[in-house]
Amino acid sequence: MKHNRRLRCKSSYLRPLLTEDNKEERMKFALSFVTKNHVFDDMHDVGHVDEKWFFLTKDKGKFYVYDDETLPHRQSKSKPFITKVIIPVMVAARLNLDAPRWDQSTFEGRARHFFTTTNPINVLATDEQLDAAKALVQQYQYKPSPPGLLTYPLLSMSAH
Repeated sequence: MKHNRRLRCKSSYLRPLLTEDNKEERMKFALSFVTKNHVFDDMHDVGHVDEKWFFLTKDKGKFYVYDDETLPHRQSKSKPFITKVIIPVMVAARLNLDAPRWDQSTFEGRARHFFTTTNPINVLATDEQLDAAKALVQQYQYKPSPPGLLTYPLLSMSAH
């Protein structure tokens, strides 16, 4: 007797290996969001922070040029010398600064993208540069944000 078997594509996901201590900690974390009324917290006062790493350029690139144009001259010692950029991002619930849902001393700053680089050339060398950078950061932090969700593009790069 022949079996009619079909070849199908299925997905298998890797699951985390959890010990009993891990499971207990995860349960405590989840229960920390339950209020005294046995209702889950709406989490309107929570911001999530994450980061994304980018290389400023790739080692191989495809360019569209006209016949009379030349390719851009790009060079680097090797791939480890390409500047790597980290973009930390804070995502929060819809913000309304006119009627905040939290204590004013709880949330300082703005929900935006913060650009930094990891290239040691970009490290501030003198005390004057460091003081100027601190003043710039303080000025940036204490500006009032417009109400509502703040959305900005991660990177805006031109193709030429």
